[in-house]
Amino acid sequence: MTITATSSGSALIGELRDQFKSGFAAARKAFQETGHIVGVSQSFTSADGNVTISLSGRKLNDGREVLESRYSIDGTEGATLGKTLTGGIDDLTGLPYSPDTEYGGRGGSGSNVIGSLDDIDAFEKNVVDGALESQDEVDSHLTSWVINGKIFSSREEFRAYNRVEAVGRKAADTLMSKLTFKSLNDESEFYAKLNKGISKLLHDGNPDDLFDALKDVPTDQLAKAAKALTGSDPSNKRIAKTLNDYIDARKAHDASKGTTPMQSLNLLV
Repeated sequence: MTITATSSGSALIGELRDQFKSGFAAARKAFQETGHIVGVSQSFTSADGNVTISLSGRKLNDGREVLESRYSIDGTEGATLGKTLTGGIDDLTGLPYSPDTEYGGRGGSGSNVIGSLDDIDAFEKNVVDGALESQDEVDSHLTSWVINGKIFSSREEFRAYNRVEAVGRKAADTLMSKLTFKSLNDESEFYAKLNKGISKLLHDGNPDDLFDALKDVPTDQLAKAAKALTGSDPSNKRIAKTLNDYIDARKAHDASKGTTPMQSLNLLV
């Protein structure tokens, strides 16, 4: 079998497994015949250069022998492999990637001290799994998922949390696109506070951190930014409603004091 840019995902995985298997078979043969893997040297490069796999044995200064593995799967083959192993699904959210998503390839290197055939078998499994395990296979080995200091025992709960986070980040990005700042540092600090506030609102129903982040934003600028929040997602609607209620409350407060809405502040220009 030959690895080419036209190989299907399943065919490519099979072809890559064969190449890894061939290299480790040579290492096993050498160890069985001599008791050593020093001098083992196996390499493969696809015709288009997008795939390279190498396996070599050498002796350390302390006399121990190690097998070293390197592989790189790039270009069209890398994209095919990436799409196949992920199933076209974003593991963070469980949602399909957009049709125009560009999938990256895979690469890695590692070494393992060899003192027995079992060591070679274990190293082969580690290398092949690292290169060719699907995302579902990787997740099947996990018992918990961690993000933002939160621990989840279910992948679906983890993904549900991240779907909400994704909506929040998109809303934050939309609001940020309508505001201007004096410096990148001001922008970065405000963005962090805004994301935190939106996350707190969506997960806990508490708008206090969001209101604190927005307290110095001029009412007119905030109103214009809030109008840019569109979409039917319930979380997005919740953010928009909270902002509009907050803006209305500020306007009512300004009117009761007989003042005009804020027009300037330190952070924004």
